[in-house]
Amino acid sequence: FVFPYEKWPLTWVCQRSEPPFHEFQVRQILTDFLCRLYQHSDLDHTHMNSSNDASLLTTMLSYINNNYREDISVDDIAKSANVSLRQCYREFKNQLQVSPNIYLNSFRVQQACKLLTDSDISITEICFATGFTSCSYFSTKFKQVMGCSPLEFRKNLVSFVSLENEG
Repeated sequence: FVFPYEKWPLTWVCQRSEPPFHEFQVRQILTDFLCRLYQHSDLDHTHMNSSNDASLLTTMLSYINNNYREDISVDDIAKSANVSLRQCYREFKNQLQVSPNIYLNSFRVQQACKLLTDSDISITEICFATGFTSCSYFSTKFKQVMGCSPLEFRKNLVSFVSLENEG
């Protein structure tokens, strides 16, 4: 299974010795895989067995994957799997070791990285295109996850590509 957006390690872009929040990157890849597997399965997606924890999480991750561009809340994520807010938090903590809020913001930042990498869209447009409603909040969350600001990420990316093309 190939993920074309993984062109180069993000560690080179942010100039760190270890990937920032590497666990999130791995979880993102696994989430993409689970969502795609779920979307292509022969399951009747409207009749999920609520006792199956993996199915609950897959449903919630699929919802995030399909709706992260919108102003969604943890309550919306929970409703997508017909579970309580408390159960939603429990599923994320038990299976991914993060809260749904942290996962959603990390997922949005990963999507922003793709846009910063693959397009010339302005950082403000990327902020809103990935579901953030405030540019300052977007920058704060981006820096928490990636270890650099969106602008630094893009500048470092341009420098890296230039170096790669010279060598």
